[in-house]
Amino acid sequence: MLISASVKGQGVSSALMQGLKKHHNRDYIGAINTYNSALRTSPTNVILYTERGASKLKLGDTKGALKDFDKAIQIDSTYSSPYFKRGNYWYTEREYAKAIDEYNLAISLKSNDSKIYFNRANCYYLLHDFEKSLEDLNSAISIDPQHSYAYKNRAMIHYKQGDYTNAIYDYDNVIKRNPNDAAAWYRRGHSKQQLGKFAEAIKDYNNALLIRRSYSSVYKKRAICRYELGFFKAAIADCNAVLRSKPKNKLALYYRGLAKSKLGKIASACTDLNKSASLGYAIAVKAVQSNCKTAAAPAILKKKIVVKRRK
Repeated sequence: MLISASVKGQGVSSALMQGLKKHHNRDYIGAINTYNSALRTSPTNVILYTERGASKLKLGDTKGALKDFDKAIQIDSTYSSPYFKRGNYWYTEREYAKAIDEYNLAISLKSNDSKIYFNRANCYYLLHDFEKSLEDLNSAISIDPQHSYAYKNRAMIHYKQGDYTNAIYDYDNVIKRNPNDAAAWYRRGHSKQQLGKFAEAIKDYNNALLIRRSYSSVYKKRAICRYELGFFKAAIADCNAVLRSKPKNKLALYYRGLAKSKLGKIASACTDLNKSASLGYAIAVKAVQSNCKTAAAPAILKKKIVVKRRK
């Protein structure tokens, strides 16, 4: 609707569609050439300048892109797209405050575009203003209830803030729209784990591993859930999966040690717990003191003697 209402002439409209298609296919030079030809017959068309600027940005022609955006605004200052795309440029330059200023202008002209709210939310997030980021994500979802990335980013904020109930709700929506998102399964699982729902968390971790078999963090978290539910052999298997690629993972060593201890394998358990403690895991030190009074003491004592002799 926007194109047909704003572009004069069937030829220019056709050229714009061709340019957009070329841009989508990453033929940015071809897109620019198409826009150049169209601008010869329609030199005041704001959409052509805006889209040509977007293609120039992709080629790294920052000066040319900003010049096109400025030209579009000069012709029609009420058209929101050049402000939005100029905001995107500042975003890629990590100038988030400048990007927000551009998105503010774009929203003042077009308040029903979920993309603008979503991009501004990302800027606020990167500036650690999580409340404003949440507000913009809420707006984006209100405008477009199918906006999967908005749900995912909002879930991440809830997750980081420890609001696991709302994080689960948002990850439900992410998974509903993209069931192959392994990270969403993982984070929903960890949110459930944080709420003590270990069996439900394991189901989510299983699904994450079906999508990404070598997801080390999932094995680590699932090991904890299995340990908490008393599945000690299964917990050890998950810890082994982590330690194959990360032999100094102190958390995996700690839980494997605890699980072995529960199975009566005290010597082997204390080897793991001692190693975890030596890597700086404070909780493992306490576990050594309570589980390895006989097995661990000689090792710790020997280490102190060696240090003494070196002096």
